[in-house]
Amino acid sequence: MPPKMQFESPIIREVHLNLIDPGLVLEKPLVVKDLKFSFLSDAYFIQKNSLEFITTFRIDLPRSEDQFFVLLETTYLSQIKIPEKNWEGKEEIRLEKNFVAHLLGMSILMIRGAIKIRLGGNSLSGINFPIINPSKSLASRLKEVDGEFVIPSVKMRMETETSPLNFE
Repeated sequence: MPPKMQFESPIIREVHLNLIDPGLVLEKPLVVKDLKFSFLSDAYFIQKNSLEFITTFRIDLPRSEDQFFVLLETTYLSQIKIPEKNWEGKEEIRLEKNFVAHLLGMSILMIRGAIKIRLGGNSLSGINFPIINPSKSLASRLKEVDGEFVIPSVKMRMETETSPLNFE
Protein backbone atom coordinates (compact mmCIF):
# COMPACT_ATOMS: atom_id res chain seq x y z
CA MET A 1 0.00 0.00 0.00
CA PRO A 2 1.46 3.41 -0.96
CA PRO A 3 2.20 5.85 1.87
CA LYS A 4 -0.47 8.40 2.75
CA MET A 5 0.09 11.82 1.20
CA GLN A 6 0.87 14.34 3.94
CA PHE A 7 -0.40 17.35 1.99
CA GLU A 8 -3.04 18.42 -0.50
CA SER A 9 -2.26 19.39 -4.09
CA PRO A 10 -1.11 22.98 -4.52
CA ILE A 11 -3.68 25.61 -5.44
CA ILE A 12 -2.06 28.28 -7.60
CA ARG A 13 -3.23 31.79 -8.45
CA GLU A 14 -1.67 34.40 -10.68
CA VAL A 15 -1.37 37.65 -8.72
CA HIS A 16 0.65 39.80 -11.12
CA LEU A 17 1.53 39.80 -14.81
CA ASN A 18 3.63 42.24 -16.81
CA LEU A 19 4.02 40.91 -20.34
CA ILE A 20 5.35 42.39 -23.54
CA ASP A 21 5.35 40.51 -26.83
CA PRO A 22 8.90 41.06 -28.07
CA GLY A 23 7.84 40.00 -31.58
CA LEU A 24 5.75 43.18 -31.76
CA VAL A 25 8.24 45.67 -30.30
CA LEU A 26 11.73 44.45 -31.15
CA GLU A 27 13.33 45.00 -34.51
CA LYS A 28 15.12 41.65 -34.50
CA PRO A 29 14.20 38.11 -33.41
CA LEU A 30 14.89 37.03 -29.84
CA VAL A 31 18.01 35.02 -29.15
CA VAL A 32 17.52 32.87 -26.03
CA LYS A 33 21.17 33.15 -24.96
CA ASP A 34 20.75 36.95 -24.80
CA LEU A 35 17.92 36.72 -22.27
CA LYS A 36 18.29 36.91 -18.49
CA PHE A 37 16.03 34.55 -16.53
CA SER A 38 15.25 35.20 -12.88
CA PHE A 39 13.29 33.41 -10.21
CA LEU A 40 12.46 34.41 -6.64
CA SER A 41 10.47 32.39 -4.15
CA ASP A 42 9.41 33.07 -0.60
CA ALA A 43 7.58 30.91 1.92
CA TYR A 44 5.34 31.54 4.90
CA PHE A 45 2.43 29.86 6.64
CA ILE A 46 -1.09 31.04 7.20
CA GLN A 47 -4.12 29.89 9.14
CA LYS A 48 -3.72 26.69 11.07
CA ASN A 49 -2.23 24.43 8.39
CA SER A 50 -1.45 26.17 5.09
CA LEU A 51 2.00 26.68 3.65
CA GLU A 52 2.24 29.35 0.97
CA PHE A 53 4.87 30.17 -1.61
CA ILE A 54 4.96 33.40 -3.55
CA THR A 55 7.05 32.99 -6.67
CA THR A 56 8.10 35.46 -9.31
CA PHE A 57 9.43 34.51 -12.74
CA ARG A 58 11.17 37.09 -14.92
CA ILE A 59 12.61 37.29 -18.39
CA ASP A 60 14.71 40.37 -19.12
CA LEU A 61 16.43 41.48 -22.28
CA PRO A 62 19.62 43.32 -21.30
CA ARG A 63 19.93 46.77 -22.91
CA SER A 64 23.23 47.69 -21.32
CA GLU A 65 25.32 46.51 -18.38
CA ASP A 66 22.85 47.81 -15.78
CA GLN A 67 19.60 48.31 -17.72
CA PHE A 68 17.04 45.68 -18.66
CA PHE A 69 13.94 45.58 -20.80
CA VAL A 70 11.42 43.45 -18.87
CA LEU A 71 9.66 41.08 -21.26
CA LEU A 72 7.87 38.99 -18.63
CA GLU A 73 7.37 39.37 -14.92
CA THR A 74 4.71 37.23 -13.32
CA THR A 75 4.00 36.37 -9.72
CA TYR A 76 2.03 33.38 -8.50
CA LEU A 77 0.77 32.35 -5.11
CA SER A 78 0.76 28.64 -4.29
CA GLN A 79 -1.15 27.40 -1.26
CA ILE A 80 -0.71 23.89 0.11
CA LYS A 81 -2.75 22.60 3.02
CA ILE A 82 -1.14 20.07 5.32
CA PRO A 83 -4.23 18.53 6.98
CA GLU A 84 -2.62 16.97 10.04
CA LYS A 85 -0.86 20.16 11.22
CA ASN A 86 -2.06 23.02 13.39
CA TRP A 87 0.14 26.12 13.52
CA GLU A 88 -2.36 28.55 15.06
CA GLY A 89 -0.75 31.09 17.37
CA LYS A 90 2.82 30.38 16.21
CA GLU A 91 5.13 33.01 14.77
CA GLU A 92 7.33 30.48 12.98
CA ILE A 93 7.45 26.78 12.23
CA ARG A 94 10.20 24.36 11.26
CA LEU A 95 9.81 21.84 8.46
CA GLU A 96 12.30 19.42 7.00
CA LYS A 97 14.24 21.07 4.15
CA ASN A 98 13.65 18.41 1.50
CA PHE A 99 9.92 18.27 2.26
CA VAL A 100 9.53 22.04 1.79
CA ALA A 101 11.70 21.98 -1.35
CA HIS A 102 9.53 19.14 -2.72
CA LEU A 103 6.37 21.19 -2.13
CA LEU A 104 7.90 24.22 -3.83
CA GLY A 105 9.08 22.01 -6.71
CA MET A 106 5.52 20.75 -7.27
CA SER A 107 4.28 24.33 -7.22
CA ILE A 108 6.95 25.42 -9.72
CA LEU A 109 5.89 22.66 -12.13
CA MET A 110 2.26 23.75 -11.97
CA ILE A 111 3.17 27.44 -12.31
CA ARG A 112 5.42 26.80 -15.30
CA GLY A 113 2.50 25.04 -16.99
CA ALA A 114 0.18 27.94 -16.17
CA ILE A 115 2.70 30.43 -17.58
CA LYS A 116 3.01 28.38 -20.77
CA ILE A 117 -0.78 28.42 -21.21
CA ARG A 118 -0.97 32.12 -20.30
CA LEU A 119 1.62 33.06 -22.93
CA GLY A 120 -0.56 31.55 -25.65
CA GLY A 121 0.39 33.18 -28.95
CA ASN A 122 3.05 35.49 -27.45
CA SER A 123 6.46 35.06 -29.07
CA LEU A 124 7.84 34.13 -25.62
CA SER A 125 5.68 30.99 -25.56
CA GLY A 126 8.43 28.94 -27.19
CA ILE A 127 11.01 29.87 -24.56
CA ASN A 128 11.40 27.71 -21.45
CA PHE A 129 12.71 28.77 -18.09
CA PRO A 130 15.92 27.05 -17.04
CA ILE A 131 15.85 24.34 -14.38
CA ILE A 132 15.20 25.80 -10.94
CA ASN A 133 16.61 24.38 -7.71
CA PRO A 134 13.81 24.83 -5.11
CA SER A 135 16.09 24.09 -2.16
CA LYS A 136 18.66 26.68 -3.24
CA SER A 137 15.95 29.27 -3.82
CA LEU A 138 14.43 28.69 -0.38
CA ALA A 139 17.86 28.72 1.28
CA SER A 140 18.41 32.25 -0.05
CA ARG A 141 15.28 33.46 1.79
CA LEU A 142 14.79 31.24 4.86
CA LYS A 143 16.90 30.42 7.89
CA GLU A 144 18.00 26.83 8.23
CA VAL A 145 18.42 25.03 11.56
CA ASP A 146 19.37 21.35 11.90
CA GLY A 147 18.21 20.38 8.39
CA GLU A 148 14.92 22.27 8.69
CA PHE A 149 13.74 25.54 7.20
CA VAL A 150 12.41 28.08 9.66
CA ILE A 151 9.23 29.42 8.05
CA PRO A 152 7.61 32.58 9.41
CA SER A 153 3.91 33.26 9.70
CA VAL A 154 2.47 35.59 7.08
CA LYS A 155 2.26 38.28 9.80
CA MET A 156 5.98 37.97 10.54
CA ARG A 157 6.86 37.84 6.82
CA MET A 158 4.93 41.06 6.17
CA GLU A 159 7.10 42.78 8.78
CA THR A 160 10.31 41.68 7.01
CA GLU A 161 11.86 43.81 4.30
CA THR A 162 12.04 42.20 0.89
CA SER A 163 14.50 43.36 -1.70
CA PRO A 164 14.21 42.79 -5.46
CA LEU A 165 17.93 42.07 -5.38
CA ASN A 166 17.20 38.59 -4.02
CA PHE A 167 16.47 37.16 -7.48
CA GLU A 168 18.61 34.17 -8.51
